Amino acid sequence: MAIEIDTIYQRVLAIVNKEQRGYITPQEFNLYANQAQMDIFEQYFYDLDLMEKNDNQPEASISSMTELIDNKISPFLTIHTVLYGTVYRTTHPVSLLPVYRTGKIIAGGYTAQKVTENEANNLIGSTFHLAALAKNPIYRNSMTSGEDIEVFTNAGQITTGVTCEYVVKPSKIEWGYTLIGLKAMYNASRSSDSNLHVSEESELVDRILILAGMSIQKPEVSQAAMRSQMGEVAQEKQSLMGKK
Repeated sequence: MAIEIDTIYQRVLAIVNKEQRGYITPQEFNLYANQAQMDIFEQYFYDLDLMEKNDNQPEASISSMTELIDNKISPFLTIHTVLYGTVYRTTHPVSLLPVYRTGKIIAGGYTAQKVTENEANNLIGSTFHLAALAKNPIYRNSMTSGEDIEVFTNAGQITTGVTCEYVVKPSKIEWGYTLIGLKAMYNASRSSDSNLHVSEESELVDRILILAGMSIQKPEVSQAAMRSQMGEVAQEKQSLMGKK
């Protein structure tokens, strides 16, 4: 479910305009909104790493922060066949632009573990360890120019049947408008909502206000948004500490 950009814009304007604090043009809002969206999105991966180290819940739960962050990332996650020649290239398909990062490498239905060149040589050079690669495939960086990785199973190096997780960036958001007289009126056909998780609505507003407050030289706007944001962060940390 998308976050409606007009809702975000009206909330931001209402806060900024309170007590004649200033005005944010649609162009400025769109700039701040996209920066704020990327800041939120990039934070997911730091949070997920932290939560996975501290989340002791054995099963998925509606109170699990790890599960929540997974839900936030999942709309941006897709799996595609890795391009290959003599070795694999993790260059993403053009249809996935813009790609934020690559994730797991999967061979034969199993997640491949990344190893060093020496580790790969030792594993594939041992009959005992090579047999174990049937369900524990490995990959290493390729030394061949223009090619990324080499993938190995118990059959040795393989050049088919490898897929890769790709994380794409959130779509660009825009508050579109039509000028009626000198006033910008919302135009849904020219607008693009945020495809962040719906729980990020307040966070998106706060981050836009922080940027806007600095731009219009109204520090009280940024400070109020920062206090709101710090309250949410403290709540998340408290949730995490409770799981240790």
